[in-house]
Amino acid sequence: MQIKIQSLAIVLFVSIVLAGTAVSAAEMSSTAIPLCFIQNNGQTDEQALFFADAPGYTLYLTGNGQVMSTADAGAAVSITYPGAGIAAVNGEDVLEGKANFFIGNVEEEWVTDVPMYSTVRYDGLYDGVTLVYHGGKGVLKREFVIEPGTNPSVIKMEYAGQDSLILDESGAILIGTPAGMLIETAPICYQVVDGIQVEVPCGYVISG
Repeated sequence: MQIKIQSLAIVLFVSIVLAGTAVSAAEMSSTAIPLCFIQNNGQTDEQALFFADAPGYTLYLTGNGQVMSTADAGAAVSITYPGAGIAAVNGEDVLEGKANFFIGNVEEEWVTDVPMYSTVRYDGLYDGVTLVYHGGKGVLKREFVIEPGTNPSVIKMEYAGQDSLILDESGAILIGTPAGMLIETAPICYQVVDGIQVEVPCGYVISG
């Protein structure tokens, strides 16, 4: 699957919201607190650089993509970026407070004072493309920042582990899992021209 947009002369932003329907609307509302990205200091799988708990699933950010693991049924959907370079992955906008993980009875194995961030940035995902994850209230937002002269069609997202992958009438991607549906909203693309946000037509193309 890839996002195709005409090449533009100035910075282009492509914003995508990730949401889950594996939980009820009431549960989504009650958990609509700002999400954060927790740095992995050894408290979870070593492939994960950061992770975030969202309503209905946990998001793990790796060096070349993400894994969405649902709370129920043990379903996991991964998204990688074919043809991507080796991005520099860093947390930004550090939050107050620290996370602590007291796992097991061996104090030496506990992981404490782990930093949390509101943003994780992948610089150099593709030439001219930066990927930024933002924590929102109850949802996660993924944003591609595309530099002048870069063709947005270089962005390719490869999905694995889902039961189904459907592009609906609104332009959103419906990701079927045993625990329910995960949704990636239709992308919102815009340029900032003289301080004004100008919308640019865009959409997903599913292939393969």
